[in-house]
Amino acid sequence: MVRPSMGRSGVALSSVTVLPRTSSLVGREDELTRVLSHLREALSGDGGLILVEGEAGVGKTRLLGEVRSRVAQMDGATTVLQGRCIEGTTPYHAFIEALQSVGSKEVLGSESGRIREIFLIHRDGRLLAHYSEGGRELDQDLVSGMLTAIRDFIEHSFRPGSTGSLNELQYGGNHIAMEEGETAYIAAVISPPAPAWVRESVSSCLAELEQRYGTMIRDWHGKRSPEIIAMENRLVALAKELPSQVGSLVDRSRRLEEIATRLEDLCSRAPVVLLLDDLQWMDDASLDLLHHVSRRAQDLRMLVVATYRPEDLVDLRAPQGVHPLTRALRRLSRENLYAILKLRRLSADQTRSMVNQILPANILTDELFELLHRTTDGNPFFVVEILAQLVEDGRLVQEAGVWSNAPIIALALPTTVRDVVLRRVDRLRRQEQDLLNLMAVAGLEFDFPVIQLASGLQETDLIDSLDTLVRLRLLQESAGEDHYRFDHELFREVLYDRLSRGTRRLLHHKIGEALEQVHRDDNEEVIFELAYHFSQTRDEERSLQYSILAGERALRAFAPQEAISHFERVLANVEGNPASGLQVKAAELHNYLGTALDSVGDQRAALEHFSSALTIVEKLELPRVRATVQRNLGRLYQKRADWPRAMENLQRALEGFTALGNDRGRGDTHRALAQVFWQQGEYAMAKVHLEEALAIQDRLRNRAEMGAIYTDLANIDASKGQSDQARGRYEEALHLLDGTGDLAELARAYNNLATLEQETGHSDRAARYYERCNETAQRIGDRRSQAFGLLGLTELQVEGGELAAAQDNVVEGMALAEQLNDRLLLGDFHRVQGTIFGQSGQSSALDEHFAKAEALFEMVNAPFEVASLHLLWAQYYLRTRDLVRARDLIARSRQRAQQIGARQLVARADALAAEGERSRGAESPTPLPPIGPKA
Repeated sequence: MVRPSMGRSGVALSSVTVLPRTSSLVGREDELTRVLSHLREALSGDGGLILVEGEAGVGKTRLLGEVRSRVAQMDGATTVLQGRCIEGTTPYHAFIEALQSVGSKEVLGSESGRIREIFLIHRDGRLLAHYSEGGRELDQDLVSGMLTAIRDFIEHSFRPGSTGSLNELQYGGNHIAMEEGETAYIAAVISPPAPAWVRESVSSCLAELEQRYGTMIRDWHGKRSPEIIAMENRLVALAKELPSQVGSLVDRSRRLEEIATRLEDLCSRAPVVLLLDDLQWMDDASLDLLHHVSRRAQDLRMLVVATYRPEDLVDLRAPQGVHPLTRALRRLSRENLYAILKLRRLSADQTRSMVNQILPANILTDELFELLHRTTDGNPFFVVEILAQLVEDGRLVQEAGVWSNAPIIALALPTTVRDVVLRRVDRLRRQEQDLLNLMAVAGLEFDFPVIQLASGLQETDLIDSLDTLVRLRLLQESAGEDHYRFDHELFREVLYDRLSRGTRRLLHHKIGEALEQVHRDDNEEVIFELAYHFSQTRDEERSLQYSILAGERALRAFAPQEAISHFERVLANVEGNPASGLQVKAAELHNYLGTALDSVGDQRAALEHFSSALTIVEKLELPRVRATVQRNLGRLYQKRADWPRAMENLQRALEGFTALGNDRGRGDTHRALAQVFWQQGEYAMAKVHLEEALAIQDRLRNRAEMGAIYTDLANIDASKGQSDQARGRYEEALHLLDGTGDLAELARAYNNLATLEQETGHSDRAARYYERCNETAQRIGDRRSQAFGLLGLTELQVEGGELAAAQDNVVEGMALAEQLNDRLLLGDFHRVQGTIFGQSGQSSALDEHFAKAEALFEMVNAPFEVASLHLLWAQYYLRTRDLVRARDLIARSRQRAQQIGARQLVARADALAAEGERSRGAESPTPLPPIGPKA
């Protein structure tokens, strides 16, 4: 069926397919095979009972439908009976419904007092809930007029202030029984005339609804809610329970024997399959009948297949919390009267098969499918409902037979899914509901000590409630000590979403304070949780404190995007606040953000934040923050090869740190200055600054920084061609860094030593060091160092002709660079990809990837890399005898190198130009050493 629809954006979609809510049975082949095997035994007179256990939405009813379908495909002689248990109905309802399904009237007697329609009406005349025997749709205008008339009638007929008196209206063969309560009216259309106990049931129903939902009814704003749905279900149950001949007026034992005899009579004529759904709602009398029938079925041609939800077997209102079905199962088990099938959630592959039956195969992207499976955890009902919601919202669209989807980063939960979750929760006691709300705020997983502190419950009370929630399968008790998690991510999401903003703030504050108390000796491991919870409160002081600490830790853990998230969130709360203390924090936050943005290659945004920080520190005269910002700004300009600005800011930073007596800051700035001189080819000045930095760090006994400086000194030696001296310094760096815990610097030393070994022809040693670089980087999750190591290893493989292995590494490296949002690294991998194509003689592919590398280097203002790339490009064209293009690239490289003062690149360009001139008469030019990556 196709119907017009509106997407969330309000743009009309030309056509939207409404998805079916069912699909072929998926992932239940083994269970279906077992049922059919039992059926074959039943056909030969060896019947029995099969119980199908599974949570709501997992496919129990769908399995019953498939069983019914398979039986229908057999010889046609087998009788299929089907009944459904409904909460609050009269005894034997499911069995009687099953017998009715094949036209059996013997157990029903004459009809009397049947409810045709029920209206639950707000005192102001609005319709709260409605049941109609035929499921007919209501004309809201007509109903409103009718309800107004009923309201006026009752208000004029009852004494002021009175409640509970019954009135009746009669038209034709119908009676309208009306009852007035404090918040609502109820009107039941009954036909034929009802005995007194039917009218008493109507009155009791209203009293029950008002007792349970009175406050909600009084404050109702007209929206459909879980409470409204619950009231509608109660009206349905009332209508189902009222035929007078199957109520409590009939002797149970006689009725049990009568129904059992009728079932045996059917079995004598043909085999019988009795399907019963939702045993958890079955009343005690019906459970006695089920036990009776299960006994007899073992000698009959009868198979009973019944479903139930285990999460509903904890009845908090029953004595000792024992559910009637639990007691019945114990009796059945003692007599070995049933076999059990447990339906699990679908695996990822099974979920994919199900989705492909509903939608054209593989229409969902891998990312969207992963999001769908993670959200639903393989619950078939949730899968179908969320897919239908995506279509109805216009986010999955079919036009002219072609499907497409808008970018989707989160899935909105349909009302049907929320209702399933909330129905389970709303049956709980207040203590368990409050505890679930608290845990929903705590997160998907939580520890017992934190929840105990935040809830204020005594240990025994908390354990009792947690055990109840585990038995209800709302929570799982993890293998770890005192650790719990929600059984389904959806449970947590639904609970959290329905909390008011004020309640959320309060509970976040309780969780934050509990985390502080439990981890008061060392909060490092929960710093991210502390930052999150206090950021959701009005506790600005602690929100600021923990968000800054969390951002700093994220930077140390090589997670710059997470750091940016923390810093931006807290900056929004303090920026513009005139308080001087908060202005100091704003300056620090701008500096942190500049550093984090610089690390992901967003230099323009980094410059803006550094500039904002400088504006604040100049105004407030904050020399320490000023020196720190200027050092970081100098480093950024150094990466952009803007040497004058880099030198200016670093010199000012050095002056500031010197005036403050801040040796650590002086040491860092000397290192940054050395980098500037090194990249310009001024090795002597670079060495002077590094030796000064080394002396400072030696006085501070900082082995990690000393190791990093030795790596820098080795880089200078390598640039000057002093390979043996460089190797010695790299090895000294490794010695100093060993045991310091600074694995990032250790990875850098391995990478640069590998590059040196590569350039000096020691391929085996180079490969070994690149692998150590990767291993070290992976241990700390330093994807940037990992990418550098992968880059060097790939270049080594290209030189050795291992192009297939190199190609695999390029793909992995590009993915890492994209995850890091590092355009410089991505450009490097495009450079290597172009080199691979060049090795196999594919000139056009080489040009394509070199051009992409050039664009990326230009985008991040990296002239040194552009000039180096042009030299490599020129080498390829010299090799292929395209001297015109080679000369052009060499000239462009030399010009860019001169502009930035990169003397070593100028020398390389001159050497390559000379080689090109000499190669005019030769077959091929002598290749220059590769330009390896130096971190």
